[in-house]
Amino acid sequence: MSNGKTKVHTVKVVRHEGEVKIPEHMDLVILRDIVDKMIQKAETVVSVSQDVPCIIWDGALGLRKALEEVLGYALQTETEIKTFFGTQKVKPRVFNIPISTTETTSVPWGRFGLPGMESAWIETSLTKDDDGRIIFAMRGECKGKNEALLKKIMQRAAWFATNESIYREKAILVDVTDEDGETQEFVIPKFMDLTPEPVIFSQSVQDSIEANILTHIRYTEIVRDWAVCPLKRTVLLAGGYGTGKTLTAKVVAIEAVKNGWTFLYIRKVKDVVHGVAIAKGFQPCVLFCEDIDRAAGLERTDDVDEILRELDGITSKNVAILTIFTTNHPDKIHPAMKRKGRIDRAIEIRRPDADAAIRLIRHYGRDLISESEDLRDAGEILDGQTPATIREAVESAKLVAITRGKGIIDEITAYDVAQSAKEVLSEMKFFPQEDPNEKLEELHPVERFGLGFGRAVGNAIVRNAKRLEDGSYVTHEYSRDHSPTR
Repeated sequence: MSNGKTKVHTVKVVRHEGEVKIPEHMDLVILRDIVDKMIQKAETVVSVSQDVPCIIWDGALGLRKALEEVLGYALQTETEIKTFFGTQKVKPRVFNIPISTTETTSVPWGRFGLPGMESAWIETSLTKDDDGRIIFAMRGECKGKNEALLKKIMQRAAWFATNESIYREKAILVDVTDEDGETQEFVIPKFMDLTPEPVIFSQSVQDSIEANILTHIRYTEIVRDWAVCPLKRTVLLAGGYGTGKTLTAKVVAIEAVKNGWTFLYIRKVKDVVHGVAIAKGFQPCVLFCEDIDRAAGLERTDDVDEILRELDGITSKNVAILTIFTTNHPDKIHPAMKRKGRIDRAIEIRRPDADAAIRLIRHYGRDLISESEDLRDAGEILDGQTPATIREAVESAKLVAITRGKGIIDEITAYDVAQSAKEVLSEMKFFPQEDPNEKLEELHPVERFGLGFGRAVGNAIVRNAKRLEDGSYVTHEYSRDHSPTR
C-alpha cells in the first residue's frame, strides 16, 4: 500500500533461450504468487466454440484439413463423458462423403480427443443461423495453456470450409427433407452427372432461354454492371409433360459450372425454402426446382406464404441467385406467386416445331441419315410432338431399314422416317399422352395410401356391379359365405 493506493505488479512473460530475467526491484514472493496464478490458469480447463456458415460437410472436411495442418495429423481418439450412469467412453464417428460423382473422402464427426493435447477435445455438430439455415458448429475444451492452439484449429477449419468448399462452383442435388417431410439431420448433397445431352427446342424457345437464363451465367459481370435488376432473377419454365424442362436443368448446370457458378438442384419442391437459404451461401448460384405448383398451389397455405417470404427476402442488389422454377400447370400456381418481382419471366417450353423436329430426327438418326435427305415432310408430320415421340419415330425407321437390308442397316431415308412417324402417331391413340400417376412417388405416404385405397375401392365396386339397361349400376349383395345373392 502507498498513500492509500494499492500497488499492482504487471508482469509480461516472454519465453526465450537463456537465463531467466526478473525485474530488479521485484520481490521473489510476489513473483512466486504471479507464477502460481499463471500455472493455475494454464491448467484450468477452458471452453472454445465457433459456428461456420457452411454446409456441415464442408465444415467437417475443413476441420480435418486444419488438424493435419496445425497438428500434423488428423487422428482422433475416444473421450470420456460423465453421465447419470457414470463415466462413459465415446468413440469418434467417421463419415464417407462424396466429393465428386466418383470419389469419396472421410471426415470426422462427433466428439473426439486430440492426441498430444492433454484433456483436449472437439465436438462437431450442427446449428441454425438467423435465416434458419443448418450450418456447421464446433465446440471444445482444453487446458488454458492450449487455448490458443485450439482456437487456431477452429479458425483454420472455418477458413478451409469457406475458401475450399467441395460444393462451390459444382452442380449438386440436395434433398433437405425425407419422405415424411421432416428435415433430415444429415443432408449429404450428391454431385450431378454433367455428361452433355443435347436439348433441342424451337428457335424462339431457345432464344428465350439464352437471353433470360444463360446470358446471366455467361456474362455475369456485364449483366451486373448494366442490367436494371442485376443478378437476382426468377424464371418460370412452363410447359406440358415431356417437353424438355427437366433436361434444361443439365444444360444450365453445365454452363453454370463452366462459368464459376454453383448449381443447386432441389429435387423436392417442399425443400425450396431451404434451397434459398443454401443458395445464399454459394453465390453466384442457380437454384433449380421442379413443379413449383405442388408447393405454391391456388390455396393460400403456410407453405405458399413461406416461399413468398423467401423470394421477397432476396432483395439486395448484390445478391446473385438465379432461381428457376418449372411447372406443368401454370394455371395452378397461386396468383401471388406470379406477381412481377417474384417471377420476373415466364418462358413457355413448347413442343418442337417442324424445324426443331428435323434437328431432332438428325440427332437421333446420327450418321444413318444422309445430309442430302429432305426431311421436311417428316418434320411437318412430327410438328408439335414431344421429343420422345420423335425419337420413337426414328427408332422405328431404323427397324424398317434393318428389315430392308436383311440384317444390315445402311441408311435411313426420309421416306422411312415419314412413314414411321405416321404409324407412331396412329398408334398414339392407344396410349395416354400424360401419365396421371407421374411423380406419384413424390406424394406423402399417407397421400399415396389414400389414392391407392380409393382406386381399389372404386375398382372393386365396378367389378362387382351389375349394369342396368339404362346404363346405371347396382351392386351385388353378398351372403355370409361371400356368394352373391342377386
